Amino acid sequence: MEKASKTPAYEGLMVKRIQNGTVIDHILPGHGFKVVQMLGLDKFPDTIAILLNAKSDKLPTGRKDLIKVSNRVFTEEELNIIAVISPTATINVVENSQVIKKFGVKIPKKIIGFFKCPNNKCITNHEDHPAEFSIKNVNSEDMKNRSATTLHTVRVKCEFCERSFELDQLIIPVITQEEV
Repeated sequence: MEKASKTPAYEGLMVKRIQNGTVIDHILPGHGFKVVQMLGLDKFPDTIAILLNAKSDKLPTGRKDLIKVSNRVFTEEELNIIAVISPTATINVVENSQVIKKFGVKIPKKIIGFFKCPNNKCITNHEDHPAEFSIKNVNSEDMKNRSATTLHTVRVKCEFCERSFELDQLIIPVITQEEV
């Protein structure tokens, strides 16, 4: 009689593989929900798996967040937002359960329209014009080594009111179901 295997077939796999879609891996711990919120994934009609504070051998914190999104590939603009929230993130594009493309995100020079300016007097808060922010004061050595651990690593400057802010000071607009 054959002995039953004590090792499950998916050992180490905490969330089932996706057939098609995108896996956002190596998100800074504690930043997974911010990525979900910024991209409006909480309103996305297909399956999303969010893994928080998982063990990571690659990040200096020893922990990471991970998001699996079925049937969705992100635009360059969305990848820019992921990069600003978590410069350590890795993107895996999946087709037929196989990773067909894998790459690290790159912090853009500008972000247009995803955030609102925290300065109440900024014209973008009073007229129908998207806020534009230039990325400033990124610790390039941290980014090169992909070892940034907080949003404080990234500072942005509003192109309209010319005030500078830490990334986590920016206002995330509410995304409605129609906008997804």
